[in-house]
Amino acid sequence: MIWHYGGTSVLAGLYVGFAEVFELFARRAALSEDTYAVHLEQAIANDEFITVLMRCTGVRNALPSGVAPKKLEQSICYVYRLVQGKVVEAWGHPSDPEAERAFYE
Repeated sequence: MIWHYGGTSVLAGLYVGFAEVFELFARRAALSEDTYAVHLEQAIANDEFITVLMRCTGVRNALPSGVAPKKLEQSICYVYRLVQGKVVEAWGHPSDPEAERAFYE
């Protein structure tokens, strides 16, 4: 598995192998205080690729701390490459990379 995550946030980069990809997911969950969620909007697929448009949301600093909470709401496009019916490579492209960067700072 190879995961390409675009943008400028601390999550942007290349992740190789399931361990690194799952670490990306765990890191995103921790940074979003377990509020990160994706909601499927559209999908298209063939034998080689699946492309999905998702709406993602998250909130940071939601607890009463005197700090205004940070909110993330944007679209993200994922493209998955299949080999023999299994995902072997993926690309994630946030619609607003700078908003995502600011959210995770």
